[in-house]
Amino acid sequence: TADVVLRYFFGSPIKGDYELSAFMMAIVIPAGLALCAFRKRHIRVDVFTMRLPRRAQAGLSVLAYLITLGLLCLMAWQGAKYASVLRASQTAATSIPIKHYPFVIVVTVCLAVFALVALRHVIDYARQAVTGAVAAEEEEASSGGVE
Repeated sequence: TADVVLRYFFGSPIKGDYELSAFMMAIVIPAGLALCAFRKRHIRVDVFTMRLPRRAQAGLSVLAYLITLGLLCLMAWQGAKYASVLRASQTAATSIPIKHYPFVIVVTVCLAVFALVALRHVIDYARQAVTGAVAAEEEEASSGGVE
């Protein structure tokens, strides 16, 4: 709001506000995605699978998380390569002297953490698909956390 007030009433916006907002979103969103996956609070549409046996549901979850894991590893690898290119070229924001590569590194680290979380889910759901045992945190989540 300070930027809007300064821009419209005084004709002088905050220098670099757009870039700062973009840099902050580049940190907050990937970190939030990894945290959401860790807590298993992401949206899950189970209309087609809810009538399947638990072991079949777990098998499909393994497949979904394997695909997710593969994509996250690919994105983290490409992010690391991109950060290296940005560092070598010393690319910076146009209106403020802030380099881009540290933010790409943060996004890459968040993607790598998200990949580790996905790997953990693959292992948990594979165990559930093989043994049929449901993890305590899964039962708590399905019951709404109410005892």
